[in-house]
Amino acid sequence: MLEATQWKRLLAKQIAPFVRGRVLEVGGGIGGNRASFANDRVSTWTALEPDPELAARYRLRLAAAGLSGEVHTRMLGQADRCAYDSVIYADVLEHIKDDQKEVALALDALTVGGHLLIIVPAHPFLFSEMDQRIGHHRRYTRATLRALKPEHGREVRARYLDCVGILASLANRLALRQAAPTRRQILFWDRLLVPLSGVLDPLTGYRLGKSALIVWQRVADSKAEPT
Repeated sequence: MLEATQWKRLLAKQIAPFVRGRVLEVGGGIGGNRASFANDRVSTWTALEPDPELAARYRLRLAAAGLSGEVHTRMLGQADRCAYDSVIYADVLEHIKDDQKEVALALDALTVGGHLLIIVPAHPFLFSEMDQRIGHHRRYTRATLRALKPEHGREVRARYLDCVGILASLANRLALRQAAPTRRQILFWDRLLVPLSGVLDPLTGYRLGKSALIVWQRVADSKAEPT
């Protein structure tokens, strides 16, 4: 997925209004999102990656690209309370068994007015051998994401992304049944299907896609209603 540059550009555009100040990336892997997601409104970038080998590769990637940032080998905890302006989970929450608890912790890590951004694979009917192999507990719908709504969280965005790519995921689920995509398949999807989705997603009202995005803002009043 490091070569999925069009997909990362599409995601970056979707989350850009909410990425600012002190940013925390949870489950950073080998650092494939840092260069794409950061912008000139970001003051600091911190990544949490509990796997020491992946964290080491993340640090090497930062150094090679001349990018600033810290990488810690742990997951979210009480030490992060009220420390960040943006918290990002990019294809991470589906790996966490107790997602409700994780979302509550993530919102608690935000300052008032900060944003929690979550990107996940969508639609349980697309759950495949590949999902099982890479440790997914579930796929989401907008409804199941919204059901995780944390206290003091106000929903500001909830949509599906990559309406064309859903066809590729469905083909794998029904026909190919691959445990992992090939590089050629990733490049086909990224170079041809993702740009089409970038055009068509707004036309569908973001009602269809293989991935789902939700953004919550931390508010002082727990009774604030979503917009």
